[in-house]
Amino acid sequence: MTLIGPTPVPSLADQAAAHGWPFHAVTFPDATPANEYFNPAIVSWQDRDWLIVRHRQGVPGTPGRNTLEAWQLKHGQPGRRHLLVIPGSPANESAEDPRAFVRGSNLILSFCQFVPGQGFAHQAMTGVSPRLDVEPPVHIVFGGNGASRADNTCHQKNWTPFLHDGAIH
Repeated sequence: MTLIGPTPVPSLADQAAAHGWPFHAVTFPDATPANEYFNPAIVSWQDRDWLIVRHRQGVPGTPGRNTLEAWQLKHGQPGRRHLLVIPGSPANESAEDPRAFVRGSNLILSFCQFVPGQGFAHQAMTGVSPRLDVEPPVHIVFGGNGASRADNTCHQKNWTPFLHDGAIH
């Protein structure tokens, strides 16, 4: 594989400093090796900044159980935590890799769903209301992504949806 740009890749702090962007570390109050937060998305929504994260719980080095959480930021640090429960997801299904943007008054959230050791990773999208109610997911049929996780024909991960002329792409 050919990488574009400098190698090794500079840290986020170094990249931010090179461009004059603000940067600071975020500390989660209950983070441990068996209780991790990563793969964040940050979005300004409802006149507040939100950090949407993958929350992994389990034995270090294993897939663990992964959920999505929205943290309302206060002075740049996680404040109130909100578990984002995906309607219709089985108890053993994990969610990860959130991508978020605002459309109208709702937050639009793209994410990956999977069950460790079963089938393929699946890409889905949902809306989150201002009251933090999560809508049933939309399953985008494209490439190997099926109408449900069970219908995938290959792994699908890390799609980045966006708005253009009012439509989601």
